[in-house]
Amino acid sequence: MRKFVLSIIAVLFSLPVAAAELECTNVMTQPADAFVQVTTERHPNLNEGQVTSIARMYELAYSQYQMANDEAVAPQNREFAERTQQVAMRMAAIQLNVFESLPQMESVLERMRAEEAAGLTRVSAELEPGVRHTARSMLAIGLIWGELGNDVVQLSADRFIAIADSGNITDALDSAHRTMCTLESVADVMGSVADFFPNAAVLAYVERLNY
Repeated sequence: MRKFVLSIIAVLFSLPVAAAELECTNVMTQPADAFVQVTTERHPNLNEGQVTSIARMYELAYSQYQMANDEAVAPQNREFAERTQQVAMRMAAIQLNVFESLPQMESVLERMRAEEAAGLTRVSAELEPGVRHTARSMLAIGLIWGELGNDVVQLSADRFIAIADSGNITDALDSAHRTMCTLESVADVMGSVADFFPNAAVLAYVERLNY
């Protein structure tokens, strides 16, 4: 069971992390102050890095919303803008879910480590509901994150094909590269979370919740 769960999680996170292979060298711009302020007000428990990441997705979604509703923009580009907006909002949503869930998840893991250090061989009855909830949350987030990675790759591929059909290969490559670099920026924020995931997932789903 341990190997099975670990292999699932490794596959789920392989697509987003693979974006690093593009060697993005462009520094991601700081989101506009208005988006940072709104994010801070709506989510006061987030730290500075988390606020920046969410604000960047909000700003991207808003810019794509404007493009999708601009009649002067070509229909195909408006369609891509709408899809990009949806992806950006999903990125923001999954990150918010993770950021807001981390304190509770970390608390459960710390209690599990304390029980194990105290010599318990099995998760206590008191802690078992929290362990199972944490593990299910982690696996659900992993599944959604994997699907999101697939969506971004598909969006990038579709944009590449559309621009390539126009005969401008340079623009096609640049468009695909920018999309993947956006994903990488989110993968960087999520990296520590991905490393954190297997612990509770494995411990919660091994037979009888044994340590």
